[in-house]
Amino acid sequence: MGISYLVEAGYSGGAVYDFLKIMRRYEFYSSSIPSYFLTHPGTDERTRYIDALLQTTYTRKGADSILGNLKRVQTILLLDKKTNDSDNLQHFKAILNDKPGDIDALYGLAVTQDRMGMVHDSLDTFRKALRLAPNDPDILRDMGIASYKLGQLTAAAALLNRALGINQNDSDTFLYLGRTYEALGDLPNALGFYRKLEEKHLDDEETFYNLAMAYGKVNQLGDSHYYFGLYFKKKGKTDSALFHFKAAMKYVPPDAARAQKITKEIESLKR
Repeated sequence: MGISYLVEAGYSGGAVYDFLKIMRRYEFYSSSIPSYFLTHPGTDERTRYIDALLQTTYTRKGADSILGNLKRVQTILLLDKKTNDSDNLQHFKAILNDKPGDIDALYGLAVTQDRMGMVHDSLDTFRKALRLAPNDPDILRDMGIASYKLGQLTAAAALLNRALGINQNDSDTFLYLGRTYEALGDLPNALGFYRKLEEKHLDDEETFYNLAMAYGKVNQLGDSHYYFGLYFKKKGKTDSALFHFKAAMKYVPPDAARAQKITKEIESLKR
């Protein structure tokens, strides 16, 4: 079963075979192999079994790109550092002078341009990157966000939905799909995406605010007050939080689970 998970994730099943061969070679001579590895069935038996599986069932080679995203990880780490955006801009431009088709440098440049308020330039750079990597979820998501910022809502929704189709677990994609559909006036869809964030149990004031506003627009006032309460609690504004929690209680049945949550929130703020 373990090898099936590895192969489905894109790793090479042959790595398991190679590891077992190394164990077999040194198990009688080395004390550095953890003892728990030696408590399993005989290494020879497992090696033969894995070899047979590789020849018959798991014949596909592992993806070359398991570590291929290292450049993207490095790019994101650089963007996450408290580095100067102007320095990052020059850094990515220098890479692109030598390698105009470097997708990660194009992505880094586009994100940096967006941060510096150069949103139109950012969108142009994202387009170049997307032509080279049309199914890159990071590019699709952040290009969608840039489109949203420019009021290009239909394009934003299309890009963000493409990103969601590739990565169904990205919080920013859910957030901006919610915002985009809210701006388009499609409140049911907007709420659906905000609720996806709610399911992730994110302790994020921006999410609370968006949920509060969206629920208010569809006249679900109990939910709206509840999320405003969480929002103001997160902001450290106790009086405002208490006001909204108490207002929420007027719309919630006393025996509902939500009522119990609100009661706990009120009690925690009164301590």
